[in-house]
Amino acid sequence: MDKNDAKVLDLSKENKSWKIEKWFDEVFPGEDNLLSEYYKLPSRELIIVCSAVIDVALAELISLRLKKDNSEIVKFIGANGEVNATIGSLGAKIQMAYLLNIITKEDVKILKSLKDIRNIFAHRVNVDFKSEKVIKCFQKLADAWKKK
Repeated sequence: MDKNDAKVLDLSKENKSWKIEKWFDEVFPGEDNLLSEYYKLPSRELIIVCSAVIDVALAELISLRLKKDNSEIVKFIGANGEVNATIGSLGAKIQMAYLLNIITKEDVKILKSLKDIRNIFAHRVNVDFKSEKVIKCFQKLADAWKKK
């Protein structure tokens, strides 16, 4: 996929209905800058930001597989900021990406593990990397990654 693919669906910055960031245009800093862009973030923030990056990337990949009806795509994936979108959640995007054959079953396990870790850090005030729940989630992620 390249930047021109997004233009097919008119997902450019000029399209006012698409309110979330675009993967290539606004989120992905490029292979050379990826590590330096996110390396400086605190660990908790890094987890949340990386999950948001994955969410945006999946939204864009899914949108490229759907019928070329931009206003319906925007509503379906929640690109207009609507929280009740059909596949507005990261979990729904992971499942849809799998069903559209964008990602593998192994990718699903990895991404769901990342989603679980993100949920812990995003929805709890007092959370620690040494907590039993966090360690279990990271072990699940490591196991899924090894199988890939």
